Amino acid sequence: MEKLFYIGTYTEGTKSRGIYSAMINENGEVDGMATETNRTVVNPSYMAVNGDRLYAVEECDAGSLVTFGIGDDGALTEIGRTNLPGSGYCHVTAYPDGKFVSASAYVSSGVSVCPVNFSGVAGDPVAGTAYEGKGKDKERQEAPHTHSSQVTPNGKWLLVSDLGLDKIFIYESAPAGKDLKEHAVIEVEAGSGPRHFCFNEEGTKLYVLCELSNRIFAYDFNAEKGSAELIGSYSTLPEGFAGENTAADIHLSSNGNFLYASNRGYDSIAVFQVLDDGKLQPADICKLDIKGPRSFAIVDIYMIIAGQVSNNVVVYRLNQENGKLRDRISYISVPSPVCICVKQ
Repeated sequence: MEKLFYIGTYTEGTKSRGIYSAMINENGEVDGMATETNRTVVNPSYMAVNGDRLYAVEECDAGSLVTFGIGDDGALTEIGRTNLPGSGYCHVTAYPDGKFVSASAYVSSGVSVCPVNFSGVAGDPVAGTAYEGKGKDKERQEAPHTHSSQVTPNGKWLLVSDLGLDKIFIYESAPAGKDLKEHAVIEVEAGSGPRHFCFNEEGTKLYVLCELSNRIFAYDFNAEKGSAELIGSYSTLPEGFAGENTAADIHLSSNGNFLYASNRGYDSIAVFQVLDDGKLQPADICKLDIKGPRSFAIVDIYMIIAGQVSNNVVVYRLNQENGKLRDRISYISVPSPVCICVKQ
């Protein structure tokens, strides 16, 4: 088993030159150095891979979505670029059928849905939405701040999380004219700040990670009706912790038995066992020897973690029996890494 993965970074005010790549082998080992694969992008803070195409958003004052072709050696070649309305794009996701790409704007709020042509290049947005309002936190929720979007495994719904409004919007995934057709809204506890979320493989469970409250909200999700029912709420931090922390990323293990969430501040990975009914059982909070674990990805029995503040990427082995992080396998230096994206 060898897997190619890409590392998105912040380039402004850092030593980074764009997107980097590396290879992880069956033993969890990564080459001692990441390779610069493209210098044409500014602040490629989030990426998504679909086949031999990689999509990256530039987190800048002027929003843009860049399409790259992936070469046989993993090198990236820019083959398309489209301007997006608004600014501060921080997330991108490819539809499962490959027909559209959805990009989320943190600063200006909202999502832009772009069609993908026969060459795999994302074009100008054909639909989107923007939000108004504010939340409970006067500093972080003074306005809408859309943080991510994702299509349900069955391809029927597009979910959009807004940190500033404490809401998860559910839309019909297929664009309807210039607007997305709103179907329902999940109201998250005030002041929570929903950031990222994930589904189980069947699309029947939804787990929402909240950046401000450092909590995970678990839902039963009806994939046909597009409705959600809260079944649990869980802290990502140890009891009694009173320091500064913002939760960042969330993923299920390869076998679906464990759920992981990253903490920035109390630099760690929170581990939960997924019970038969989809509820969570806290299993561990593993302290890391990196700072600012903003993004991570799971490849088989390994977890690749980006340390934004410590300027490195590390690989840990996962215990398949209890889900806990075991020994650290690999370490590479990368300036300001903020996104790990694996080519499947």
